[in-house]
Amino acid sequence: MLVYGAMAVAESNDSLLFYDPLTRLLSYDSFEKHIVDQLPLWSERGIHIAVGDVDDLRGYVTSQKSADAAMFGHLAGNFCMRMIGRLVRHWVCSVRDVWPEVVCGTFGGDEVIIAASGQSPVSFQRSIEGLALDIKNTAPRPCSFVCLSLERQCVGPDDAFSVYRASVSAVDRALFEHKERSRAAGRLINGDVIELSAGSHRP
Repeated sequence: MLVYGAMAVAESNDSLLFYDPLTRLLSYDSFEKHIVDQLPLWSERGIHIAVGDVDDLRGYVTSQKSADAAMFGHLAGNFCMRMIGRLVRHWVCSVRDVWPEVVCGTFGGDEVIIAASGQSPVSFQRSIEGLALDIKNTAPRPCSFVCLSLERQCVGPDDAFSVYRASVSAVDRALFEHKERSRAAGRLINGDVIELSAGSHRP
C-alpha cells in the first residue's frame, strides 16, 4: 500500500520503504535495500540500472534568483527536482505494462536512480531515452543518464550487495566522467543518454 502522506510504503514482507518527500521517489537507502533484496531473483532475467543527473542545476538556480527574488537558492532547486520526480513517476506508470519490474529512487540531491528487470537492454535504453526527452521538454533543466545492463546470471544473497554497489558505482562514475569530458570540450550537456558497455564493467 502506497502512503505518500507518510512517505512510506508497506511491503508484504513487513519491511518498510521510505519515500523522499520532495520527489516522492524512494529514498536512496530504501531503494538500495529493495534492489539488493530483489537482485537474486531479478538477476536471472537480467537487470538494468540507470543514474540520471540534472544538467546545470546551478545555472537554473542562478537564473531564477535573478528573475524572481522569491525563488532563491534551494527553492528553485526544489521546484526543479519536484517536477523531475513527477515526470519520473509518470514514466513509471507508462511502462508498468511493459516492464515486469521497475523501481525509481533519489540518488544525491540532484540525481535519480532507476532499476528494472524483464526486458532487453535495447528496450531499457530506448525507454530511458524517452524519459530523458520528456524531462528535457518539460522540466526546467534536462537530465542526462548513463545506463548499464547486466547479463543474466545467478547472484546469490551473499553476493547481492557487492554486485549492486559495484554496478551503481560504475554507472555513477561513468556519468560524472562523461560530464567532465563534455565540459572540458566546451560541449553542451543536454539530456544525454549514454550506454555503459557491460564489457567495461564486471562486478
